[in-house]
Amino acid sequence: MTDLPSAQFSGFWKRFLLLFIPISLLTAALLFYVYSSEAHRRTSLVKTSEKELLLNFEKVAQRELQAILSDLALLGEHHELQEYFEKPSDKILHAWEEDWASLSRQRGAYDQVRYLDLSGVEKVRVNLLNGKPEVAPQQALQDKSQRYYFQAAMSLPPGGIYISPFDLNVEHGQLQKPYKPTLRLSTPAVDKEGKKQGVVVLNYLGERFRALLDDNVQRRSAGQSMLLNQQGYWLIHPQRDKEFSFMFGKKELFGQDFPLAWQRIKDADQGQFINEQGLFTFSRISPPLKQWLQSDSAPQRFIDAAAQSEAESGSAWIALSFVPDENLTGLTRSLGMHLLMLWAGLCLLYFFGVRSQVVAAIKREQSHDELRQSQELYLGLYSQFSTLLNSIEDKILFLDADRNILWSNLDPKEPSDPKEHCFQVSLPTWRMCADCSVNQSLSTGRVVENEITDRDGRLWLVRAFPVMSKDNLVVNVIVISHDITDQRRVQSENIRTGQLASLGELAAGVAHEINNPITGVINYAQLLLNRRQNNEEVGKLAQRIINEGNRIAEIVRNMLLLARESEPETAQLKLNEIMQALLSLTRKQLEKDGIHLTLSIPEDLPQLHGHASQLQQLFLNLINNARYALNVKYPEADQKKRLEIIAATDEVEGRQMLRITFLDHGSGINPELLPRVLNPFVTTKPAGVGTGLGLSISHEIVKRHKGRIEVKSVEGEFTQVDILLPLD
Repeated sequence: MTDLPSAQFSGFWKRFLLLFIPISLLTAALLFYVYSSEAHRRTSLVKTSEKELLLNFEKVAQRELQAILSDLALLGEHHELQEYFEKPSDKILHAWEEDWASLSRQRGAYDQVRYLDLSGVEKVRVNLLNGKPEVAPQQALQDKSQRYYFQAAMSLPPGGIYISPFDLNVEHGQLQKPYKPTLRLSTPAVDKEGKKQGVVVLNYLGERFRALLDDNVQRRSAGQSMLLNQQGYWLIHPQRDKEFSFMFGKKELFGQDFPLAWQRIKDADQGQFINEQGLFTFSRISPPLKQWLQSDSAPQRFIDAAAQSEAESGSAWIALSFVPDENLTGLTRSLGMHLLMLWAGLCLLYFFGVRSQVVAAIKREQSHDELRQSQELYLGLYSQFSTLLNSIEDKILFLDADRNILWSNLDPKEPSDPKEHCFQVSLPTWRMCADCSVNQSLSTGRVVENEITDRDGRLWLVRAFPVMSKDNLVVNVIVISHDITDQRRVQSENIRTGQLASLGELAAGVAHEINNPITGVINYAQLLLNRRQNNEEVGKLAQRIINEGNRIAEIVRNMLLLARESEPETAQLKLNEIMQALLSLTRKQLEKDGIHLTLSIPEDLPQLHGHASQLQQLFLNLINNARYALNVKYPEADQKKRLEIIAATDEVEGRQMLRITFLDHGSGINPELLPRVLNPFVTTKPAGVGTGLGLSISHEIVKRHKGRIEVKSVEGEFTQVDILLPLD
């Protein structure tokens, strides 16, 4: 099924289900959201529609009832009726009957239009049979004195209106068949003097109410339209055997079928709600007696009697629309089926899509495993090779024909960019070397060797080895760079040491040769001083000879001290003594160059522990460098041609140190040379003037004394060298 080895097949289903199940569930959730949103939308449309249908029916019903009230008032105020009461005659009676028949024909809504005299006997009755009015003959007239609507109307004042409950018509004491739902409206008939002469009764055909409900609600409703009386009995119901059960001694109530809904409906005027049985929309409809009385069609007599009307008693109904729950769910049943089929189709697509992806992923992992094994083998060999080459201290570069670095054994913490050139990394001069070994090796195909100084002043022996192709062309170059700075420095120091040793021997010999005659000169001068015999001039001359002789002797002693190679051991030294001995040799030269020396060394400074000759050599190097810089800037005497030597104690990083500062206001140091001025062979002097070892040797002396040297300079303004030597 998956085209995978059995070892990998077991993991297929786990990965497949981890992808397939969330995608399927997410799709199901999305489709369910669509279904719920659409169901809510459709339900909202049904609710709005049912509410509008019921509201429209209420308006139509109110207009119908107002028309009935107007007809009743018209009949009660009929002029022929008034004339008959005043002067009864068959002619007036027939005219009266014709007028009522005409009204019955025109309206087509009244099953009976009647006049009952004071005893309750029908005097005029117009029946509506098959849409045609017929005046009932005298022998067919009945006694209705015991009927509730006659008794209720007779109890009203003139102008009062009684509206009966909605029930079935009764003839001759029995329910008329077929059953006729009837609503009776009656009002007292009065003469011109306002005295009651009987009752006018309209029997409104209840089927017209059903027709209005069907036309305005049932035909456009998503459910069933119904009409209830205030007690909850069915007046209009899809199952007619439930209607008017109170007329048959039965209890077919709305509350029996819908007990929870009836609790919410029975005391409310209107509303809409949904429960587990379905959607209920209802509105309470009452005869619009107040609205009719406020209209222009209401006679004054009826308006005056409105306060005593009993129209509210038993004459309100509840129009109701019921959409069963199955109808509501049916609104979205087809949508649900379509979405379910869509989900099933998508799941099928997901199945094949996820399957192919998982199989492809497993195969990729298999390929990655094989590649990883190859890489591990390669990396193992590479690690061994790199370890071997990295253990070599020399820099090794493998270059292409464009001098791009393909590999190097440089510090792995600072890897080189494969596109960098050799002179940017190995020998960072930032420019092509003048005698480039790589170029020569590429062009000649031979091994080339050169010495190159980098921008830090380090000296390198660079050897380039060409790598030939099958066509005997140079395709790569291996460059091996060896740092020979220390080697050359040692060589130069050895040469310098030999020179100094020779100079020291010569100075020692000269000092010994000078020492003997100068001692004699001092002795003879002392004899002259002793024998001056009050000759002041001779005494002065003798004393001057003695003083100058002692000065020469002091210079000789200092030369001998400086010429010594080194003390066998360190000793406690006073800086003042070392500096005074050194200045005895250099002071005259400084004065000759016009340099103003400022010496600030307190007498109470702590003693140093070190080599006197090495410290003298250190200070002598710094004084000579300052003298050179001052002479460059000021070839002649000048007030600004100053050298300051200042000594003081200082605490550096928690240690007590002796800080000795040499500050000259000479030519300063080039800022490009300043970072590497302590390196060997770095000099600010012209070629042939300096060796570039002065500060380097001074740095070594300071390090031997476990101190530090700091150099600050601004070219053209000053140079300050601080020597910090430990006191502990």
